[in-house]
Amino acid sequence: MKFIFVLRGDIEGLPPVMSSMIGLRKLDKKVILICGKCSLPSQRQFSKLGIEVICPSHSHKLEHSLGPVSKFFRWAFFNRFAWKSIKLIKKIDDIIWIASADTCISLGFQLRNQKYLLQLNEMYAEKPVYRFILRGFLKSAKLIICPDLFRSSILKVWYKLDSFPYV
Repeated sequence: MKFIFVLRGDIEGLPPVMSSMIGLRKLDKKVILICGKCSLPSQRQFSKLGIEVICPSHSHKLEHSLGPVSKFFRWAFFNRFAWKSIKLIKKIDDIIWIASADTCISLGFQLRNQKYLLQLNEMYAEKPVYRFILRGFLKSAKLIICPDLFRSSILKVWYKLDSFPYV
């Protein structure tokens, strides 16, 4: 069994996700990271730890565009890139670890047919559309992870979850 971490953005912006990957490697689990951006020094460090990184080489070109149209194209590009990568490497007993709500939404409803863990780092209190879209994803996730007990309690109430997300 391997853990396939998926993050639409820059892995260096989410140290808790990096810690989770390193912790799983210390438990001798196979870890693969599919991300939108990862610096070469970080890629080398992950490689030394035995973490494979799959990252599009030209994602930086899409980052500098502004506006909702370019955001749609960035999401669509990552969706296609991530699913293509997942299909190439995922076996039946592997677990997909979704590293952010943004990533979850960008992967689309196809994710609901997978065995996945969802790590929510932000609350999105000011983005009711995100909260509405996330509701179904939280219900279909095998496990929900968040950074602290307060967020865990809030998520349980907001999304009417059967149990508290893991901290």
